[in-house]
Amino acid sequence: MRTLICALVAFVSTLFRSRLALQLENVALRHQLTVYQRTAHRPRINPGDRVLWSWFSRGWSGWRNAHHCRKVVHFNVTEHPTAQWTGQQIIAAFPWDTAPRYLLWDRDGMYATQFQRRVKSMGIEEVLTAPRSPWQNAFVERVIGSIRRDCLDHVIVLNERHLKHILTRYFDYYHRWRTHLSMGMDSPESRLVQRRALGKVVQFPEVGGLHHHYERLVA
Repeated sequence: MRTLICALVAFVSTLFRSRLALQLENVALRHQLTVYQRTAHRPRINPGDRVLWSWFSRGWSGWRNAHHCRKVVHFNVTEHPTAQWTGQQIIAAFPWDTAPRYLLWDRDGMYATQFQRRVKSMGIEEVLTAPRSPWQNAFVERVIGSIRRDCLDHVIVLNERHLKHILTRYFDYYHRWRTHLSMGMDSPESRLVQRRALGKVVQFPEVGGLHHHYERLVA
């Protein structure tokens, strides 16, 4: 509860502080976070932290709406990503009038002027993360980590074509069969619960046998 009370006091105090003071505090907090990340292996979340985020979720209804489906809408592979190539991927990912209102990205060089112009022409508002702050785009970082842990750390990639083939098979598994805790152990493409009466459990290989999914089939 001490953490919760401190957080609430800090929130109220920001209402009466100058913009400069808030910016300086933000810089100080970022520095503290950097030092903390160098010294702590895994942050510990206590009950007060959970209460605080529960309170946030009640007043901030859209905090997880953009991430509920866990779907990868588009991917492609290149050895040398450029701003022009990345801009083409945006068009491929969001054809016609399907473009999102906001797009969050970091300060990588492939998001240069050409890419930014393409995004602006599609009516998308850019949201830029702070330098060296991957935690500000935590859902994307989690997907990238899953790709590495579930797939790429266990295979030898021969070339771009081979990598695209591997990732195509992985994303098919990721969307149809891989379970997610945040989705109640369902997959992005929801599946029906198979009753025992449908038959015995049969194992099917996925991603070249790297993973498996299980279904009930009549013998």
